[in-house]
Amino acid sequence: MKFDAQDAKENPMSEEKKTEVGVVMLKGWRLSFADTLYDAEKGDSIPKSGKNAGKQPWRNSINLLGPDKDSAEWKAIQAVILQAMKDAKNAQFGDKADDIKIKADRLAMRDGADETWAGYEGRFYVSASRTTYGPIDGDRPARPYRIIGPRKVKGEDGKMRFPDVKEGASDAPYAGCYVNAKVRFWAQDSEEYGKRINASIEAVQFAKDGEAFGGGVRTNVDDEFDEQEGDDLLD
Repeated sequence: MKFDAQDAKENPMSEEKKTEVGVVMLKGWRLSFADTLYDAEKGDSIPKSGKNAGKQPWRNSINLLGPDKDSAEWKAIQAVILQAMKDAKNAQFGDKADDIKIKADRLAMRDGADETWAGYEGRFYVSASRTTYGPIDGDRPARPYRIIGPRKVKGEDGKMRFPDVKEGASDAPYAGCYVNAKVRFWAQDSEEYGKRINASIEAVQFAKDGEAFGGGVRTNVDDEFDEQEGDDLLD
C-alpha cells in the first residue's frame, strides 16, 4: 500500500508511515498523569545552546500503563517496543550503538514495580512527552499533536475523519481511561541530559472508560443532574 501523506495528516493513528523510526502504536493502554495532556506546562529551564537557545520550553507529558506483564499481549507489544528503542538508538549512535549502555531510569519504558503509584504494580509503562518552544513571555504554542475521539464523523467535504476532542467531552481522554496512543521512541545525547531514550507523544485517541485515578469512574453530568430554572442556581 502506498503511503499518502494527506491521509496520515487526517488520520493521526495511521500505521502506514513505515519510514518513521521508532514509531509504535500502543492500543488499549491506560492513561495516567494526564494533567498536561491538553495544555502544556511552562518549563523553568531555558536552553543555553542549540537551535532552541534562549527560547521558552512548553511541555506536555503523560504516562501510559501497559497490559499485565504476565500476559501474552504484553509479551507481544514488549518485543515491538524493544525493537523500536533499538532502532532509535541505532539511528542516533550508528556503529557505536551496541557499545553504549543506557541506564534503566533513562529509558522511556519503565517497570511499574519501581513506583509506588496505584495501578502500576505488575505492569510496565511508557513515559511520553512533547516539548515545543516559543518566545520568552510569549503565548503557549499550539499543541503539536492531536487528541481525537473513537469514531469518525463526516466532514463538510463528505470525508470521514476522526474529530479532535476537547478536555471534558464525553469521548475525551482522561486519567484512568484507556487510549490508543501513537508514540515515537528517540535517542538523545546531550551535555545537559546525557544519553537517554525518550518517547514523543504523536497522537492520542480515547478507546474506552476506566476507573479514574483517585477513585470512581467519570461522572456524566448530563445524565445525573436535572435542569434548573432561574438565574440564581446556587441560592
